[in-house]
Amino acid sequence: GTDKLSTEAYYDLVEYDASGNAVDKYYYGKSENERIEEERIRAEEERRRAEEERLAMEKRYGKKYVEAAMNGKIIAGMHIDLVDLVCKERGGNWEVVRGDPDTQEADCLVYLPGHGEFFISVSYKTNKVVSVSRQVFF
Repeated sequence: GTDKLSTEAYYDLVEYDASGNAVDKYYYGKSENERIEEERIRAEEERRRAEEERLAMEKRYGKKYVEAAMNGKIIAGMHIDLVDLVCKERGGNWEVVRGDPDTQEADCLVYLPGHGEFFISVSYKTNKVVSVSRQVFF
């Protein structure tokens, strides 16, 4: 005898996609609906993780400063961790160019694509931006 599948057994191995096309579930693995559902679940989990991360950042740094960072802005009062985040997200960078022991502040040059160069002053004590300026302070 031959080991051919009967018509009934064959239909047990086939599913139909949304367009009514036969899909061999053992060849393709998962049906289109299963793949779509898994992608929806993955996207929802990613959205939930991002929301949890944002809320944790707001608790640590303050909602005003996290919102500014998420919008690519560097503002006075912002922690330098958020300056790092803005620079990384926007493909920019920043560097300390001068420290002043009298004021306990560091003057830094920031570069953000689309915004050019500008200067920030950061407190040594708080690690927060004291001022933002297009002009050189030194």
